[in-house]
Amino acid sequence: MSIKNTNEDLRVRSKPVFLTKNKTENELDTLLIGILALVPYVHFIISGMMLITVFVSLIVIKSTRERIFEQKKLVIISSLIVLVSALSSLLSGNLIGLAVTFGVLVLLICGAYVRAAMTGDILKRVYKTVAFGSFFTFVIVLIQRLMSDNPDYRPTGWQWNANYLGSVAVISSLMLIIAFFEGCGCDGKPVRALYAGAFFANVLTVLICESRSSLLAMMAIIIVYMLLKKHYILCGAAAICGIGVWVLGMLKPEMFGWANSLTYVFTQRYDIWMCAFKSFLSGPIEFLIGRGPMTYRMVWEAEGLYAADHAHNIVFDTLINVGVIGGVLYIFLMGDFASNMLSRRKKGDKTAFMLTALALVAVFVQGIPDVTIM
Repeated sequence: MSIKNTNEDLRVRSKPVFLTKNKTENELDTLLIGILALVPYVHFIISGMMLITVFVSLIVIKSTRERIFEQKKLVIISSLIVLVSALSSLLSGNLIGLAVTFGVLVLLICGAYVRAAMTGDILKRVYKTVAFGSFFTFVIVLIQRLMSDNPDYRPTGWQWNANYLGSVAVISSLMLIIAFFEGCGCDGKPVRALYAGAFFANVLTVLICESRSSLLAMMAIIIVYMLLKKHYILCGAAAICGIGVWVLGMLKPEMFGWANSLTYVFTQRYDIWMCAFKSFLSGPIEFLIGRGPMTYRMVWEAEGLYAADHAHNIVFDTLINVGVIGGVLYIFLMGDFASNMLSRRKKGDKTAFMLTALALVAVFVQGIPDVTIM
């Protein structure tokens, strides 16, 4: 999702350009986006309830509904994705897939709203929410780790999976990088120190929960950020350090306290990918529209596949869930994000460009060995 009116010249403005807004509407945007900013840092059951509450509000309230439909291309692509996902789930009797399809709809609608309604003033509040949420999550993770006697235990925070927890830390980190270095929302040195401290809290969270896919994504966003800022020497040094850490992790995993070596992890992933590809080619319907979200979990035992909850790769998981047709639609969705990102860069909105660029990098890099909701 992208951000409107967040460049340096517009930091003090509070009116989005889509609609002429009164004070009540501005307060409504601040409230709804503020709730969305809290979603990653509360218990996943509560976060689901918060998302549904915001979603219903966006549909019921005329002004927010109109703003969403200003994103015509995004709305059309999102509708087609949901349609294919729901159809494939119904045809295969995938009830979990239907529930996840609704979740996808909720996320896409909320994303369209944020793109249209975000302002510089609201973004400054979001940065602070992300910073405090990062510290709060780190404290929970640390307590969970200290209270467990199992050396292989991976804390999950208030998420249901350690890698989803890591994904939250990654998305938080990329926002804090922008907040700190671009000076957006920094009201002085104490606030910059808050952002820096929260960033390192996220790094520690990823290390403690042992989410190696998140660590890979975090390294990627740091390298890409420095590349975009043309700090080529620092970019090269970060890349060398990152490669060194991964090589060391493969050769001496005991140095990191990881339960399994990186070699084992990627061998396991390869087996899952091949099984997912086999399932994708199992029939014409499966090839065209898949069998709905969470297909791998539904079919692995029946088809004799490697046991896993999902395909652990963004490409393979998309193909078995919504087939080639759904995969093409997701490509169009990513294209819309990229087009919006480049358009904002041309208009001088560097903050929106950086946030979207780093988010896309995080999604695709973490999507190589895993699939998480970013």
